[in-house]
Amino acid sequence: MTSFVVSVVSLVSVVSLVSVGCSSSDGGGTSSSSSSSGGSTTNGSSGGLPSGVTRVACYKAASKQCTMHGESSQSGIDSQRATCTSGGGTADDHCPAAGLVGCCVIVGLGECSYDAAAASTFKSDCGAGGTQFTTAAP
Repeated sequence: MTSFVVSVVSLVSVVSLVSVGCSSSDGGGTSSSSSSSGGSTTNGSSGGLPSGVTRVACYKAASKQCTMHGESSQSGIDSQRATCTSGGGTADDHCPAAGLVGCCVIVGLGECSYDAAAASTFKSDCGAGGTQFTTAAP
């Protein structure tokens, strides 16, 4: 159990570092969700997220990026969604599949790119800290 907790703490650190790349200068955003909690809650067997962790994705068309954060409380979910929309993004429970070049993820969280021109650099930069490159949006 101790190693699981350490893994989750490491995951939060990695995702926090990934989210630094988001620009708050992107234009116009909205918020939408298909679940009552404002995110997607999955367990380790069905979506890669630890039990009780909710994914909040923030897509910013202007920067061609989508970041995925994990939150374990409703106040954390609400805060991530508000930060996303106030920064010009669209908050949802998943990154959009349309136009996706690839995602760099660990345990169902991370960052996705929609910039075809930067695809090879994005893919080669993925892999640090246990992240994996995938062409499917988590």
